[in-house]
Amino acid sequence: GLITPKTFELNQALLYGQLSRKDEVHKKKNENYVLRATLRCFGCNKPLYASAPRTGNGGHSPRYHCRTGCKSPTIKAAMVHEDFVEMLKDIRPSEKVLKLYKRILVQEANRALGALNGRISSLRRELDDIAHRRVNGIEMFADGQLTIEEKGSLIDALDKKKLEATLKLNQLEQQQNIRESDIESAINFMGHIDKQWQFSNFDNRQRFQNMIFPHGITYDLENRKFGTSEMSILYRSVAMK
Repeated sequence: GLITPKTFELNQALLYGQLSRKDEVHKKKNENYVLRATLRCFGCNKPLYASAPRTGNGGHSPRYHCRTGCKSPTIKAAMVHEDFVEMLKDIRPSEKVLKLYKRILVQEANRALGALNGRISSLRRELDDIAHRRVNGIEMFADGQLTIEEKGSLIDALDKKKLEATLKLNQLEQQQNIRESDIESAINFMGHIDKQWQFSNFDNRQRFQNMIFPHGITYDLENRKFGTSEMSILYRSVAMK
């Protein structure tokens, strides 16, 4: 009765964070605090801290809070996660923009595919030439035109070129396999970013957060609002025709 519930929760969060380093709330992969590495304090721009202070009935309440002296309240982690999902809904590109973006991607993919096919054909011709020269080298050795050392040196050099060309060819063929269906999947992902984040596992949500907000995003603990932040160029561009 001597302090407010808000002050009690803040004190518990600070004490719990300092005294319970081995507790599960400090594990790197904790589903309760999936936004811990992304959230920054709206007041001081420092990373928000996560802990589970004790409640009045002896349980634990997973929360986010600032530890730099800001007079910000603590807030339940579940509430922050709900706000994050709502914010993701707000940054979803419109259907009109997504259709335009898909058309541009398909056009660019087809243009790039033409140049890619030329490089693939060139590498295949190079591999055929290497195979032909290798056979000739072995025949010259059999006819006594090359010593065993010369034959070995020639074959080693050709095998090295073959390996390099094969690796390049494999990489290009993987790029060649990107189809319109893959673009469609990417567009669907961007159009449902809130659900993609909400129903992914911990690791994928972390990757997703880092992709959209590479430098984190500020969160106002007092008013439960996200501040402006530098977003991925992908999401900055889709809103502009």
